[in-house]
Amino acid sequence: PKYHDDPQAPQKNKLKRYLDYGWIASWYQIRFYEPESSIHLRKPQPHTTVITLLNGESKNFWFEKFGMHVIQCRNIEELEFSIDVHSSDNKLIARCVLTYQDLVETGRIKRTLLAPDMTLAGFFNCQCLIVKPFSHPLNTIDLVWRRFWTPKSTLYIGHRGSGNSRTEAVTRAVFTENSILSLSTAGHQGADFVEFDVQLTQDNKVVIYHDFQVNIVIKNSLSVPVSLRSLTLGQLRSLGLSLKPLFDYDHLEILKQFVDIKLPLRKSVSSSNLSKSKDLKDKIKKPKWTIEDRIATFKEAFSQIPEWVGFNVEIKYPMEEELIALKMDGYLGRNDVVDAVLKIIFDYAGKRRIIISSFDPDVCLLASLKQPRYPVFFLTEGGCVQYKDKRCNSVEAAVDYAKFAHLAGIVTDSRPILQNAQYIQFVKTEGLLLFTYGDENSRPQNIELQKKLGVDAVICDNISTIRWAVETKLQDKQAVAQVQPPSYRLQKQLDGLSKLEGMSKEEYLKKYKIDRAHCLI
Repeated sequence: PKYHDDPQAPQKNKLKRYLDYGWIASWYQIRFYEPESSIHLRKPQPHTTVITLLNGESKNFWFEKFGMHVIQCRNIEELEFSIDVHSSDNKLIARCVLTYQDLVETGRIKRTLLAPDMTLAGFFNCQCLIVKPFSHPLNTIDLVWRRFWTPKSTLYIGHRGSGNSRTEAVTRAVFTENSILSLSTAGHQGADFVEFDVQLTQDNKVVIYHDFQVNIVIKNSLSVPVSLRSLTLGQLRSLGLSLKPLFDYDHLEILKQFVDIKLPLRKSVSSSNLSKSKDLKDKIKKPKWTIEDRIATFKEAFSQIPEWVGFNVEIKYPMEEELIALKMDGYLGRNDVVDAVLKIIFDYAGKRRIIISSFDPDVCLLASLKQPRYPVFFLTEGGCVQYKDKRCNSVEAAVDYAKFAHLAGIVTDSRPILQNAQYIQFVKTEGLLLFTYGDENSRPQNIELQKKLGVDAVICDNISTIRWAVETKLQDKQAVAQVQPPSYRLQKQLDGLSKLEGMSKEEYLKKYKIDRAHCLI
């Protein structure tokens, strides 16, 4: 599936919407959530709230759906505005004046409301979000139509590459999740896209890693959880990360299925991106361990994975509950995280297909507002887990927010979809795309059902086995376990891609550093 590359496609209304709201202009936005309910008067009475700009180069917007008030300004440092509270007969009850220095990038603002006689009238306690413009030479409206696309058939997206390798799951991956080795393998085994998580280190390098903490082995297999944000990239690659047990038998038995073990093991398995160790053979011959690969940077993924493999980039940002539980006070602002990720995408994406997603609704909003080129999806657990943020607590809430933020669609846990297939039609009628993820997607019969019902993409582990099982209608678990990755599909892909670039298949393999370990055929 490709983006609709016809610039004459009927997207004029959506393009006009971007221009009207100034989303890609060099203006700042300040968004206040539910300002009406943020007024707390000492003497409660019916009232209305008015936000009044006190300087010339600003604009006001009001969105009733989410009770959101938006201010746009060209120079945020000169921003001044008042919060006026009026009675039912339109008399001024209270007022407070705010400037840029009073705002926080994301969080709550609490200010005192004064009555006309300068006595205390109450408080203004509101959540706000500052949207800073993202500037890049390629961030223009020339390709705004690329955001609006529809897959021609259900996409297969490799979860963390070849699958989950670190936590309990229905199926587990042989290779370290979110690694270059795992992502490359999934691409060559039939994944249309590979999904992975990105976040920032202490020195603001964007790395591919799922958890907010890493386990550092310090002595005698004793590990200590440390915040990834507190470590530099160099520290991440020099400290010992704990390995989780995986299989009950020797990895060499697994490798026999994929690798010609008559060759020296290091030549057939290792590559420049593998973790440094005194001997890879000593590492993988031990039972119950995964084949490890070092933590990769986002930039490395663009150079080491062929361009025809699409990227589903999940921007990690801690929810309020996670900030408290993991004691991550003073975490980096959302604008800084999104800007760092977008810069690498615009610098290195080229013609690669990119999808952006996040569980944090404000991160999704920022990614959508800052650029018109790549589709943004809101990730939700669909009510399987409840959060303080009501936008995250159901499929219905996710759909409402995705429409409000002009996102391409939602990515939900597959359990609500499988329990109530009417959700699929609900999402479709709202003009959104629907992707699913979760342990239930490890069962071929669930994938086949979603494909028949019109789900646009499924994110699953063990992509080659699942896709091959679905496409050949192999539902029996024993039969699925015996299915091998279809090597002919890779050969067909390589034949076409090498011809497209005007080179032989051998030259293509050499150019993109594709070896037997990455191809797994």
